[in-house]
Amino acid sequence: MKILHLCLACSYVDKYSYQENLLPKYHKKMGYDVEIIASLETFDKKGNRCMIPSVPLPYENEDGILVVRLPYRDNRKLSRKLRRYAGLREALEFSSPDILFIHGCQFSDIDVVTSYLKEHLEVDVYVDNHADKNNSASTFLSEYIVHRLLWRKAAHAILPYAKKFWGVLPARVSFMMEQYGVPAEKCALLPMGGDDEEVDRACNSDSIMSVYEELRIPKDNLLIVTGGKIDSNKPQVLSLMRAFTRLDLDRANLLVFGPVLADMEQEFNVLLNDDNRIVYLPWATPSESYRYFAAASLVVFPGKHSVYWEQAASVGSPLLVRKWPGLGHLDGGGNVLYIEDDSVDLFTASLRKAIEADTLKAMRASAERVAVRFRYSDIAKQSICESIASVPRTQTQMRSERD
Repeated sequence: MKILHLCLACSYVDKYSYQENLLPKYHKKMGYDVEIIASLETFDKKGNRCMIPSVPLPYENEDGILVVRLPYRDNRKLSRKLRRYAGLREALEFSSPDILFIHGCQFSDIDVVTSYLKEHLEVDVYVDNHADKNNSASTFLSEYIVHRLLWRKAAHAILPYAKKFWGVLPARVSFMMEQYGVPAEKCALLPMGGDDEEVDRACNSDSIMSVYEELRIPKDNLLIVTGGKIDSNKPQVLSLMRAFTRLDLDRANLLVFGPVLADMEQEFNVLLNDDNRIVYLPWATPSESYRYFAAASLVVFPGKHSVYWEQAASVGSPLLVRKWPGLGHLDGGGNVLYIEDDSVDLFTASLRKAIEADTLKAMRASAERVAVRFRYSDIAKQSICESIASVPRTQTQMRSERD
């Protein structure tokens, strides 16, 4: 059987650890023939969104999966905004999938997809959603025009063909129901997670020991880790650094990794230079981020959500995270503590509570039990669960289901 992943609602970046990278990887490991059709949008070396300058020939990615890149129909700005592509119908016909996994329905060429599906009712369809009010519908225009009109129409176009609409966060499940009007019975949570191979390597005792050696930290020190881009949208990292400096602990270190943007650099450097227990790394590869999270006594995410949250959960590390509505899915019953607001006083109190010996021990035990939920080997099975469990249907049955 063949699974085709459509990545046309946003960028697709080779060699990253995003869901659109890891689901195809683990579908292939399950024995499926897998293909990806993606836009020309990618990231540059600094992590900024950019366009591949010319349309490449189809190629195999790092996991041996065929990737077909489609250009926009023309170079007009409107075509890019609406996401109209050249050659999509032909690419669908050539791929001829049994299962179609659509990474975001927010592209106007969804009508090309539905036109194809009308003639291929045997195809099982799944749609995921990464949009929510914080990252996509934060203004009147984006919420009421872009999402409630344009992308709502796209969601309803694909709705009759879709077995399931997956939200990758609880807030993103709610978003599909509230903004797009997708019925609750068609919506469910499909969490992001960690790459099993990276998790197993990172959790190896030799790997954990090597992190302490590389950072020149004594192996019995308490290691608190945070990571991600540091800019004006995530100023809470500075509050975390201030809170850490208040902790009167000689045998503790704070590792901060990720690029610091210019608007935060001066203030960040002052805090970094004031406390020699704070270690800073300007960049971490995906493999390195797993290693740092696995070696941590405690992982802290003081700002907005990123894929790092689920990666840290996948290695079984205790978590201290900023509390946000619709982000309670990481809590498996004791592995997570929450920071209620951005004040330095509350950050300090939360850190002190989390690093108490009994608290940290209990959090670690819970985190190790919960970790398996966030492995992509399990998530990949869940993502197409109705197809795995289903029995063959006739064309007449398929038509009646969709009509």
